[in-house]
Amino acid sequence: MSLARCLVLIRYNFRLLADDLASLLSMLFFPFIMMFFLQPAGRVLLQSSGYRDASGAEQVVPGMVVLFVFLGMSFTGSLFFQEHSWRTWDRLRASVARPLEIIIGKCTPPFVLTLVQVIILFGAGFLIFGMQTFPSLPLLGLMMLALCFCQTGLAMAWIALSRSFSQFLILSNLLGMLFCGLGGSLVPPEALPGWAAFLAPASPAYWALRGFRTLLLDGGDLFSYLQALLVLLGIGSAALLLAALRFRFADVKEVTI
Repeated sequence: MSLARCLVLIRYNFRLLADDLASLLSMLFFPFIMMFFLQPAGRVLLQSSGYRDASGAEQVVPGMVVLFVFLGMSFTGSLFFQEHSWRTWDRLRASVARPLEIIIGKCTPPFVLTLVQVIILFGAGFLIFGMQTFPSLPLLGLMMLALCFCQTGLAMAWIALSRSFSQFLILSNLLGMLFCGLGGSLVPPEALPGWAAFLAPASPAYWALRGFRTLLLDGGDLFSYLQALLVLLGIGSAALLLAALRFRFADVKEVTI
């Protein structure tokens, strides 16, 4: 594998994402607006759950971060399906770049941009929305990386399973909303109906929010944090394995999106 070729592909795909700057900015603007409106409800929910000093941001900020991270899988998908739409995928395959270099070149830019999005939104949570706790930054950073890794793995799995960008969007958005609804992005887990609380641990969003909640609300219990971190890494790894088994560079993807 050539690092130089990887860097060339990464720069190329960063430029492709930059061409859709409005969509990138919307992934910061919309969660920020939703946090602003949902914070009072988050405060009531947390204080009624026993967190008397909570500002509401401790629920709303991680919830919106996780929701928009999973909805952001479309950026990874677009980088693959655009090549088929433009009929440049075969040219890319015929280049000197190896398959793994192409995958790294496609996945790295959305991973980096998603991580930046998460950092900015958490920063807004502390500086603007008044989150009351200041967790260990290294532990918070590891959870952010695990969340972005999990999202990238799932995006690659959906890409491998989809024949067109339309299928990919339906699959990624539907499952993303389902994951986040069950995981507690909108309300704390204890406020979910009984059947949803039972299914919640099947959602990667549940484990991401559990990790953030442990750091922000529950005193940083190391066992609970590590459990959430390892589950996220495990889901991401399993999704990447599925993608590796199913993804074929010669697959014909529908160009209509």
